[in-house]
Amino acid sequence: MPPHRHAYRPTIMGTRGAVASAHPLASMSGIRVLLEGGNAVDAAVAVGSTLNVVEPFMSGAAGIGLMLISRARTRERHVLDFIGPAPRGADPARCTEDELAGGPKSCATPGNLGGWLAALERFGSMPRQKVLAPAIDLAENGVPLTFANVKFFEQSRAQLARSAEAERLFLGNGGPRHAGAQGAKRSRGRLDHRPTGVRERNHRRTEDHRPRRSGAGRDDRLMGRRTRPDTVF
Repeated sequence: MPPHRHAYRPTIMGTRGAVASAHPLASMSGIRVLLEGGNAVDAAVAVGSTLNVVEPFMSGAAGIGLMLISRARTRERHVLDFIGPAPRGADPARCTEDELAGGPKSCATPGNLGGWLAALERFGSMPRQKVLAPAIDLAENGVPLTFANVKFFEQSRAQLARSAEAERLFLGNGGPRHAGAQGAKRSRGRLDHRPTGVRERNHRRTEDHRPRRSGAGRDDRLMGRRTRPDTVF
């Protein structure tokens, strides 16, 4: 990023596909998966999991979301709902202001990880470990910090201090250094260090909360025919 801190965004051109995200390294992860033979769903999960590493203050495995899949050949449309259900007994009126400001009662039930794995199982074409490889590489080797990275981490010091683990992960070694410095390998590595854990244990834990389909009139279990998707949002 130049000294004036405004990013230049060149015109994107391509004939076989394109990837867009909030961070260039995440977009590159999606391109890497496409170049290795993956489809649009594989690339989308690669982008999402990489954002978990390079932009954890905006995107993450513990977040929530939706995925829209459009198939040109069959004109099928599928929507995967990654929004985790709230506990039946949850009552915001019984929470204190401090509990709603931070901590387990202040956030939604995580759904992204279960959604990513369900999307790969039903619509993907590559093994999970290959799709998650770009994110794992960055998590283990560290990532360069942008001006925005440093700004968000600095502004979140008080919030992160509410959790000893969050403070250790994101503010270890004195916190973020100047923009352009490489992110600490230790603080990032714990986020995506075990592909086998994500591939096996975490999938079993989330399979009871797989995304619900809406829109396409197909079988709920299979979510339509396993044809190659063309567009994923």
